[in-house]
Amino acid sequence: MQLSPFSINNFFVILRQITSTSAHNNSNAFTNFIHSRYHEVKSAKPELSNYDVIRKLAQLYKSLPVEEVEKLKLEAKEHQSHVKKATKFAYRNGMPKSPPNSGLKVFMREKLKDSKVSYRYYLDETISSRLKILCIL
Repeated sequence: MQLSPFSINNFFVILRQITSTSAHNNSNAFTNFIHSRYHEVKSAKPELSNYDVIRKLAQLYKSLPVEEVEKLKLEAKEHQSHVKKATKFAYRNGMPKSPPNSGLKVFMREKLKDSKVSYRYYLDETISSRLKILCIL
């Protein structure tokens, strides 16, 4: 798998790839195998339900030789590293961070809006200082 060079010209392409993939980007050899072969099996036997197609693909995956499984695992690892690099690049070059998902994070963001310290850093510091106090007691 060839990694594309990271430049500002293909920023929007990378951004589209990141947002179109799953939220967690948890790809492994099995899921890559399922995604790559699903349409072949479904078009060959359209009467099968989705559940049966996945079961058939799982049986095919179990019957693969060890060399093919290792190759699939290597491709999945390369894909994960590519997504990780693309995400870091996008965040460094203008993609906004995800909004806070709790009331405490909203409150901390509002309080630390003008400061140079991020609310995540502040939360980590307050939690670690509280843990130190608990360890002393």
